[in-house]
Amino acid sequence: MGPQEPQERVHRGWRLRLLYPLRPLARVPAPLRRAGRRRATGAAVAVHRRVRHRARVVAVTGTAGKTTTKDLLGHMLAAAGPTLVTHDNDNGVYGVPATVLAIGPRDRFAVVEAGLRDRPGEMAWFARLIRPDVAVLTGLGDDHVPAYGSRRAVLEEKARLIAAAPVAVLPADDRAIPRSTAAPGARILTAGWSADADVRLLAADVGWEHGLRLRLVAGGAEIGGDVRLYARPLAPLVALAVAAAWALGVRPADALAAAARFRPRDGRLRPVPGPDGSVLVLDEHKSRIPNAVMALGAMAALPATRRIAVLGEMQEVPSTPEAYAPLAGPAAAMDAVLAVGRAAGPLGALLPGAAACAGVDDVVDALEGLRLGRGDVVLLHAATRQHLLRVVPALEGRAFGCRVTRCTLDWRCTACPYLGPGPPGRVVEAP
Repeated sequence: MGPQEPQERVHRGWRLRLLYPLRPLARVPAPLRRAGRRRATGAAVAVHRRVRHRARVVAVTGTAGKTTTKDLLGHMLAAAGPTLVTHDNDNGVYGVPATVLAIGPRDRFAVVEAGLRDRPGEMAWFARLIRPDVAVLTGLGDDHVPAYGSRRAVLEEKARLIAAAPVAVLPADDRAIPRSTAAPGARILTAGWSADADVRLLAADVGWEHGLRLRLVAGGAEIGGDVRLYARPLAPLVALAVAAAWALGVRPADALAAAARFRPRDGRLRPVPGPDGSVLVLDEHKSRIPNAVMALGAMAALPATRRIAVLGEMQEVPSTPEAYAPLAGPAAAMDAVLAVGRAAGPLGALLPGAAACAGVDDVVDALEGLRLGRGDVVLLHAATRQHLLRVVPALEGRAFGCRVTRCTLDWRCTACPYLGPGPPGRVVEAP
């Protein structure tokens, strides 16, 4: 029997309705509702663990790269046995218990993604639910700092999950993450470019045909393989996944070979065919300054005749030239820049040649005016709420009625029931 695909089997039905009866309890103070929910969920998960599953569980957390690492690891472990992974990036107070409850008696492995929702204490609760055999920390950034006050406080929160596992996998290149993040006596594996990493990257070359062409050293042996990721800064995520799979008994060479079946998630540097042989790189899942810098760097490294960047609003920063300043250098390397919505002001101040676009129609008109063809690469990078994915059906000549500037729906535009008429007013944000 050949390698299996990891399964995303998250039950959102009767179990969650029993565990989260929030509407009937709407008048109960929120802290009491949360406490009751946690007790009910913890009891259900404890019974499920005793009765239903014996899988070895990996928990994945970090500021960025969680979903990609989780998906990579899912493919690596699926080569060794049935594996369940978190659905998409459903990594919060609903998704974590739902994933644990979805682990079945035949699953040999499970990979559970856990994210912060700006409420201290959640990671300790997640740790009790997941009870990981291996915990992976992908890295530490500035997300959640406004809610927690400092990077150190964010690390302390995430460390509650890492310290719950007998094996911790840490990024070797982030010196702000000490080995003491793991529990005393835990086995620690590190991965990255550093010379002392247990899984050490030697080379990562990027191209359209193969994605990242990697060479690594693990256990004294050099291994190589291709992974369909299109930015060199993503290579350490592959190394972290190899290290976690290795900790669970999968040989590093087999893990890297299994990762060849991986494909990027929608909205995460995913290349798709564009008009007349061009390539559209969809990176509109969410937008933060480091993500945008990485995406622009990926564009500069990939072969192209013309590089065109469609840049929307950055999340969690003010719309000022000072906040957007880190984008100036990487964006200046593009052949054309289209700045959309609230990004038009700051990017226009930083890049006088940037074209200002109010919304999707302006972007489509500008791209059609550029007469895209073979060799042209277009990056679509924006905040989720702008839904720039609508550019794709527009360029294909498909009609749709939604012209909102931004809305609160998390659905992909191509699967949104409101793509034709436009969403209801209650989910539309002010321009």
